[in-house]
Amino acid sequence: TWQYYPIPGGELIIHPGTADTINDCLTYGSYSTPVMSDIDLYFTTEATVKWSNVPKEPVGITTAPGVTLRVSSCTVPAGVIYGRGETIISNCNVYSDVYSDGNLSISNQSIYGDIHCRGNLVIRDATVHGDVYCDGDVTFYSAALRGSIFSNGPIKMNDGSMTGSLLSMSDITVSSASIVKGIVYSHTKIRAGNMSAHAVFFSGGDI
Repeated sequence: TWQYYPIPGGELIIHPGTADTINDCLTYGSYSTPVMSDIDLYFTTEATVKWSNVPKEPVGITTAPGVTLRVSSCTVPAGVIYGRGETIISNCNVYSDVYSDGNLSISNQSIYGDIHCRGNLVIRDATVHGDVYCDGDVTFYSAALRGSIFSNGPIKMNDGSMTGSLLSMSDITVSSASIVKGIVYSHTKIRAGNMSAHAVFFSGGDI
């Protein structure tokens, strides 16, 4: 039978078969290797892209497998940044799509392209205008999300704002955040507290 729970300003209704109907709604697939017709910068050892060597649009930046790539203190025009190891981007305005085969760290900047990460992703003190796709864990704090996050691992959002959506094949934890609209979808569990939300919440497990 339907189960009704009063909540401030509304009513929470839980159907006993809800978990079965939404459990497999979301699937996640990792990204394909980006096609780069023109490569401006190719690094075989750890290197930094900065104001003095950033290419013109359309940008093509990549590395050899396993090589760490840093992008710092510059504006990167539209194009592709493809780090084939760990990628660290800080103090930039980035209009390119970003791909990282390893872990990806983004801080103190605005990203206007989409983000693709095969490792774990940390976004701090940043504004993300595009969509985010991550195979691993996503940690998002003191930041603003304008697009959506799709993750195969857990998502942790703290002290941020969101107008897009959070979709995870694992747990989602949201605290000290403002969710203006969108969908918060977890395949397993949602933990939420100390926040304001005008969004749709779905969970294949507990909320």
